Amino acid sequence: MRAGLTPALRADLFRRIASDQTPECPFVNLPSSAMSHWGEGITEDEMAKLRWVEPQHVVEVSFVEWTRDGHLRHAQFAGIRDDKAPHDLGREGP
Repeated sequence: MRAGLTPALRADLFRRIASDQTPECPFVNLPSSAMSHWGEGITEDEMAKLRWVEPQHVVEVSFVEWTRDGHLRHAQFAGIRDDKAPHDLGREGP
């Protein structure tokens, strides 16, 4: 298990998103290419290799806190939420 994702949950997620693929990142806030003290950012070459999906499904993620940069610290998958729609969600917490 890695960050809350069991092999069975990972297989379920891949099955759910298989038909949602899109050739370009569907988000306006693209992943950072900046280096940080915790690791490397995503390079332009890596962005071209990534597979993107339209946000059609909701998952719950537990985390310790929001960073000053608006990132989640110590995020862990908590489950799939079939009772919520992506367009009904917003940032929770301070």
